[in-house]
Amino acid sequence: MIRKIGAAAGALLLFSFSSAARSQDGAFVEAGYGDDSTSLLRAGITYRWRERGYWEIGAGIWDNFEETTVDIGATPVFRLQRSQFYVEAGIGVHLIHAHVSTEGNIALQFGSHAGAGFSSGKYDFGLRLQHLSNAGLRHPNPGNNFLLVRFGYKLE
Repeated sequence: MIRKIGAAAGALLLFSFSSAARSQDGAFVEAGYGDDSTSLLRAGITYRWRERGYWEIGAGIWDNFEETTVDIGATPVFRLQRSQFYVEAGIGVHLIHAHVSTEGNIALQFGSHAGAGFSSGKYDFGLRLQHLSNAGLRHPNPGNNFLLVRFGYKLE
C-alpha cells in the first residue's frame, strides 16, 4: 500500500511540474483521512483566474486497505484573505475510478470543500474538510468525507 501511494505521489508531482503544465501559477499536495479509514493523497496545479479565486486541477489516490481508488478533479476555489490568513471554499467535479460504490466503473462525483490556512510568500499551508458524493444523481450515494492537510507552492 505505501509503495502504491508513494509511486502515485511521485507521478503526480512530476506531472505538476511537467512542460504540459507550464502555464500554471502554483502546485499543491494534500493528504489526509476520511470515512472508513480511507487515506487520500492528491497533487495538482493551480491557475489564478480572479483576484479572489483560482482553478485547482488535480489527481488523487484513495486507499482503504480493501481497494485503491483514483480520482481526477477540477474545482473553482474562492478565497478570502486577510493579511497572511485565509478561508476558502470550492465546489467541483471529479471522475472516480474503482470507487467502492461503483464496483469498478468510472463515476462522476461532486466535491465540495471548506478550508482555512496561512499563506506566506511562495508557501501556503492549510486544513480542509472535503465531501465527495454523486449529489443524489444515482443510488447508492454513500459519499466520502475527508480531513486534509494541504501544502501549496506559488510559482509566480
